[in-house]
Amino acid sequence: MQICSSNCSARLDTPASMQVPPIVANLSTRSLLGALVAALLLAACGGGGDQEVRSAAVDSVAIGLGKADSAASGTAPTLVSVMTGLNGPESVLHDTEFDVYYISQVGGMTSARDGNGTIARVPADSLDRINRAWVRSRSSSPLHSPTGMAIVGDTLWVADIDAVRGYNRRNGRSVGSVSLDSLGALFLNDIAVGPDGALYVTDTGIRGAVAGKAAEPASPSRIYRIVGRRPTLAVENPILSGPNGIAWDSAGRRFLIAPFSGPTVIAWVADSGARAPNPRRLAPGPGSYDGIGILPDGRIAVSSWADSTLYLMHGDSTLTPLITGIDSPADFGIDRKRGRVLIPLFNAGRVVVYEVR
Repeated sequence: MQICSSNCSARLDTPASMQVPPIVANLSTRSLLGALVAALLLAACGGGGDQEVRSAAVDSVAIGLGKADSAASGTAPTLVSVMTGLNGPESVLHDTEFDVYYISQVGGMTSARDGNGTIARVPADSLDRINRAWVRSRSSSPLHSPTGMAIVGDTLWVADIDAVRGYNRRNGRSVGSVSLDSLGALFLNDIAVGPDGALYVTDTGIRGAVAGKAAEPASPSRIYRIVGRRPTLAVENPILSGPNGIAWDSAGRRFLIAPFSGPTVIAWVADSGARAPNPRRLAPGPGSYDGIGILPDGRIAVSSWADSTLYLMHGDSTLTPLITGIDSPADFGIDRKRGRVLIPLFNAGRVVVYEVR
């Protein structure tokens, strides 16, 4: 996730009179434009008393949907749905067995131990049925600022500041947590399952904004490895540049890392005998990266807050835009069954769903 600083809002608080509907589901480009036109006509014909409501209706259709770039992909991605009414959505994960999406929600200031974190659960074939607080913080199992997620067996693991918390993915009940505080973890950001079944967790090494203070570098760039319930330091290297998103690239037999503080995508092989340089820099771009993942056709995608874009990486050397105009794009999820990419727009409280084939 993007670490909030003085120019980054952790969430948007919308007045009750301006609240938008909770979902704009199953949209085609034509129906989306039709809805926008209808909202504009309604605004033009009506009186002033309902102006705020009509403005919210337009907003629910128009804001944060982005623009697909057909030149980068051959076929332009198609917007199929917009899930709204979310509270700081940071990461999306598709559970292929239960065919549901999990959405982590920060719900407050990043890095604040405020107990405002939640995890939503959404059936992949019924995007209007959002359980927005499927997991919520409890005194016995707090959840503060949930970010990246991963599944091992029946456990959904989620990064939360300096701990990784586990939940039964059948019922959402807590199954305990693994603290990385003793290892010096500051801001755990994303999780990937390696080929060895271990969890690999990025630590961006930045203290998030608390009480309005700007984010600041605070520790080295690290990735931790968790086997069972035992965490260890896997790698510490300045090249990682504040590692944010992480994904296992099975074709390349490597981890791909999206750095928060650096301009290039990073490759890392979790093998002490690997050839140097390791980690190594790949394609350069705008930086301020968040999510990274492998699309159903094998292409590598990475999101950037710097210019509100989802990029494709070509040949480890070049980034080209796939979807532009998506404000605050966080750790996106991938549904390989349907060819979807689900991009959480952190500041807007939405997840936009595109079909990418």
